This record gives sequence, C-alpha cells and structure tokens, in this order.
Amino acid sequence: MPPDNDLPSASQSGLRSGTIRNGSRPADIGFLFRVRGPSGVIGDFQSVEGLSRSIEVLEYAEGARNGGMRVFPGPIKHGRVTLKSGIMSSPLLYEWIHAVEVGKKFSRDLIISQLDRLGVPLRVFTLDGAFPVEWKAPALDATNSNVPVEELTLVFDGLKMEVKGDGV
Repeated sequence: MPPDNDLPSASQSGLRSGTIRNGSRPADIGFLFRVRGPSGVIGDFQSVEGLSRSIEVLEYAEGARNGGMRVFPGPIKHGRVTLKSGIMSSPLLYEWIHAVEVGKKFSRDLIISQLDRLGVPLRVFTLDGAFPVEWKAPALDATNSNVPVEELTLVFDGLKMEVKGDGV
C-alpha cells in the first residue's frame, strides 16, 4: 500500500517533531512541572499528584415526583496536591512551610506548568489560596542507592486549568 501523501509533515503542519495528531497530545512529554508563586519560581518537580476537583451531589425527594430523587450540585471539594522532587534546594519552600501559623498570611496563589522536553508549557494549573500542610523528607539511608525524593503536600481553595497552544 503506498504511503499516505495527503498528510502534512510535522514541519508543514506547525507541529513540533515527536508529536502525534490523532491522539491530540504530544508524544514527547517530559513530565517536568514548574511551580511559580508570587515571588517567582519555587521549583521544578518530577511529579504532581492529587490535582482534582469534585462536586458533592445533593439529593432532594420532591413531594409530587415519584420517579426518583432530584439531584443538585453541592459544594466543590479539591484534592490535596503532592509535589515530589529530588532534594528541594529552594529556601522559599522551607520558609513557606514554617510561615503557616494561625493569624498570619501564608496562603499563596500558585501556577503549576506541565512542560514538555523543550520546556514549552503544555498545560497550566492555577491553585488559588494554596498552602503547605505536610512535608516529608526522604529516608536518610546511606546504604540505599535510590534517588532521595522529598514531598510537599498542599491544600487550596480553587483550581483552574488552561491548555496551551492548539491542544496538540
């Protein structure tokens, strides 16, 4: 069967090399996540877990409606986000963790950018009113050859997501 010459090449279509068109997502995602706060870049992370938004469902038994319950959207709940990285070298993170106290302003609006291997943002998540609730140090084991991974868990009030570019 002859090759399909009707399809444009990556350079003709404006796509970066290594992308796929049918699946609508880049095949070369580097899974690097850059986190920015009000004072600049907080750090680069290898993993971001727990980005979620769920809506509680409220059920109501209406008097004349015998066919079932009525359902309405209720409060929105956001998951806890865990940022994972090798040893965190930014003093901003440690200062932020220690700033969380009752009566002080410690929440921050954060921007988490999912970057491809070229450092181009693919998706950008905005967390409103985020603050750290847990920090975990890696195991301190000199006999272990694994890369140590620190974890920082955040809670937040609001979540927005923006897809960059043409969505490919």
